Amino acid sequence: MGPNVTASSQPSGRGLWSSPRRQAVTLRAVSSRQARRPGAEGWTVWAPELKWCGIEVLYQVANSREAKAFVLGRPYLLDVLYEAYAHLMLSFGDWPRVALRQEVDPEISERQYLCVTLVTDIPVLEAIQRMDRFDEHWWLDRIATYGQRLVFVLEFQ
Repeated sequence: MGPNVTASSQPSGRGLWSSPRRQAVTLRAVSSRQARRPGAEGWTVWAPELKWCGIEVLYQVANSREAKAFVLGRPYLLDVLYEAYAHLMLSFGDWPRVALRQEVDPEISERQYLCVTLVTDIPVLEAIQRMDRFDEHWWLDRIATYGQRLVFVLEFQ
């Protein structure tokens, strides 16, 4: 039996962020590493491309081509980005506005990373407290493993 992929959506109700492309989507594959895609020999198995589609729904990707190439070159980041979004929801409420951009360190051009920007209009001190909660409950346990590839920042409107 092949992988079973389902999708469901719920509008976020936030102007630009509530477009059909930005609706919250849940993707589930019976096998997290398998999804079917037509290939030269019938169906081939390849899940990172499917997972990237979900990332583009949850995050506003600024430089999509570069970010996609960066993430697909490091497919372990896909699951981390999904998990991060879920924990940002726990800290900042349902369907936070989150942008994603692939960056290059200006001092060390070989160092590339993803910048995850949480866009918020809540008061500064409250946002900092919520980001601290995110750090304490999730990110600090992963920073040693993924800190060279991911950075989380706040942006205030």
